Amino acid sequence: MLPMLNTHMSQKGISPIIATVLLVLVSVILAATYFGWLHSFVGESITKGEEIGRKRINCSNAGITIISCTYDKGRSELVSVKIENTGSVDLNGFKVIAKYADNSSDSNKNSNLYIDVGATGIAYLTANHEKTVSEIKIIPLQCDTISDTTSSCS
Repeated sequence: MLPMLNTHMSQKGISPIIATVLLVLVSVILAATYFGWLHSFVGESITKGEEIGRKRINCSNAGITIISCTYDKGRSELVSVKIENTGSVDLNGFKVIAKYADNSSDSNKNSNLYIDVGATGIAYLTANHEKTVSEIKIIPLQCDTISDTTSSCS
């Protein structure tokens, strides 16, 4: 005699249709997360690139000239450099570099010095009292591709 077949089978696990739906759902969520991150990353990169591009465009229109330079040798050792903004963009912040006769140098950032187009301002540096200043160089912090130099600082 043949054994009777059990018509009511117990189910273990999930059905293939539900498993497929869950797999597709997880894939869609992961893809959406990835593309959201990618969109954000690309957006930030484009913004940074635009800022660099604007800086280069503005710097191509920048210009400075050293009007005068005074050096209080033997007292405060303070070098004062009067700068004129000869370009067509406002400049904010300047680096003053003092080159000495022995080819060493000192520098100082004048971060708070803002000079409008056509205006003048004074940048400062305290020089080394043991050395002789042979040259002064000014570089705008925003546009380090331009500069002016003078060897006459009295």
